[in-house]
Amino acid sequence: MSIIGTNLMFVLIKVVSENNADEVKLYLSSSNFFSKEFNLTDFKKNELTLIGIENREKLISELNNYLNCYIDIEKLENGKLDFWSDQTQIGEFIVDKFEEKTTNFDKSDWIESYEYLLNEYFKKEEISSKEIRLNNGFISKLENFIEQERIKNEQKSEFFKTDSIKLNSIKEKSDLIDKFENIKNQYLSELRKI
Repeated sequence: MSIIGTNLMFVLIKVVSENNADEVKLYLSSSNFFSKEFNLTDFKKNELTLIGIENREKLISELNNYLNCYIDIEKLENGKLDFWSDQTQIGEFIVDKFEEKTTNFDKSDWIESYEYLLNEYFKKEEISSKEIRLNNGFISKLENFIEQERIKNEQKSEFFKTDSIKLNSIKEKSDLIDKFENIKNQYLSELRKI
């Protein structure tokens, strides 16, 4: 199977490069799903070895930003390889030569893919739980603030009950607190719909 210059989109799984090597290996998948049970015919493993890259470090750095994304690689008339991901050009790079290799998945590749998916899932879960804790902390602080300000306003209203100017100022502050309360309630209402 040809990787460069095809209409197929490949998911970039990993970029491997030895520190002193003159080559970079890209591990790609033409499948964006994994079957529940291992079946040799379901998946192909695609490997693209780039040899003699003019700007090797930049290529590695740019491609690492597109891990787990679809990429497309075209060979230009000037000999450069043009890397794209979903309508975004990653860059053009001069490469002396390249080798394409497609093989069947073996059991260890299948297991590695699932381990990777599990790690990605747990990373997202961790981020999600941090966001939930931050959100809950913010709502709690906002509710405490609103409650404390209402208590202060009631005490001030009682103390300044004969001063109409002060009472007017306290009323304006109460209206502002009501707006905060409405925004909070609206936000919680939208959260419940998700």
